[in-house]
Amino acid sequence: HRDLHSFPTRRSSDLRKEPYVVRSGVAKVGNTSFTIVAEVLDGETVAATAQVVLVGFDPKTQRAAPLSGSQRAALIKECESI
Repeated sequence: HRDLHSFPTRRSSDLRKEPYVVRSGVAKVGNTSFTIVAEVLDGETVAATAQVVLVGFDPKTQRAAPLSGSQRAALIKECESI
């Protein structure tokens, strides 16, 4: 017989009233990958940051694959907007 433990839970009235603001965008575009960065803002304060590298993938070879010209162009356009 294992002891069961209870943990306090939050009621919906305890949760934050205002949503956080999240900003994200493409930061870098390579031949086979691109990087997305994000910030979570609490007012003017940066509460969290994230950086994710996504890689093109060829399911046949199970290896990284170059991004197509149209993919790169779209990502570069987004990169210029941040």
